[in-house]
Amino acid sequence: MDAGIHSIKLSINGGDPESYLAVHGRDEFEKAIESVRIISEYRKKLDRKIYLGVSFVETTGNVGTFEKLRYLVEPYVDEILRSQPYNPSGQRPDQPPDLVTFVDGLCYQPFSRAHVSREGYLRTCCSDYENDLAVEDLANLSLSEAWVSSRFKNLRRRHMENKKNKESLKGLLCHRCMYGGEDDYQSLNPDLASRAK
Repeated sequence: MDAGIHSIKLSINGGDPESYLAVHGRDEFEKAIESVRIISEYRKKLDRKIYLGVSFVETTGNVGTFEKLRYLVEPYVDEILRSQPYNPSGQRPDQPPDLVTFVDGLCYQPFSRAHVSREGYLRTCCSDYENDLAVEDLANLSLSEAWVSSRFKNLRRRHMENKKNKESLKGLLCHRCMYGGEDDYQSLNPDLASRAK
């Protein structure tokens, strides 16, 4: 918030500790709810409007708990988004992505949104579940420094080139997301990627 962002959306896919653990794999439900409260209070101290939302993807691990979550966070947020599971972009080559949209071969995500993983990594996409598109560890750089890091700038350059050359994203999860297929891809920052560990 101090770096100037104007909206925050937290993914809390469980309405109680049991469902949160089942979906997220971590026993941190109370910590997640407390984060909503802290962010809500802090944004009141700033002299600008900051949107705060919570998203809840309903799965078999959390079915029936959405209303519990709504009760806990509604006083603190501007919006609670409830959706069904979708194909994580590029992760299921047999299905087209249905979250990320492209215009003239360009994905807007790396240019207009900052995505932070639960580990504190700045990622270029909301559909990156294994940190293959994580660029920097925010424990080492501020958000504003990470946003203009050479790794992130290089990815944006490749996306801009993709408007004319569909091969420019080859070797990245972005290419599979935009064009489908099962071609191999590398992580942007292997030190942060879950697959590489």
